[in-house]
Amino acid sequence: MVLKPDVLAAAVDSVADGRPILALTPRGKPLSQERVRELASGEGVILLCGRFEGFDERIFEARDIEAVSIGDYVLSGGELGAMVILDACVRLLPG
Repeated sequence: MVLKPDVLAAAVDSVADGRPILALTPRGKPLSQERVRELASGEGVILLCGRFEGFDERIFEARDIEAVSIGDYVLSGGELGAMVILDACVRLLPG
């Protein structure tokens, strides 16, 4: 199933507050340690996790959403990718 752009846009709009919005997708820009450092030093991030077919491309045209990939492979959903990003960021936080 593809996440419908109108439903996803409404969800994103309800929580968007200036934090970066990342969509986990194998078509996205590869996640780098530099980007992880930027995210860890920021005010937080909104992570969008697709399932199976991912996102309708219109959401990327309509909103400032960064497509991110955690590797050159495909998972059934973005939840594990979100955990990778969380783990990479949390280990950089002081204390």
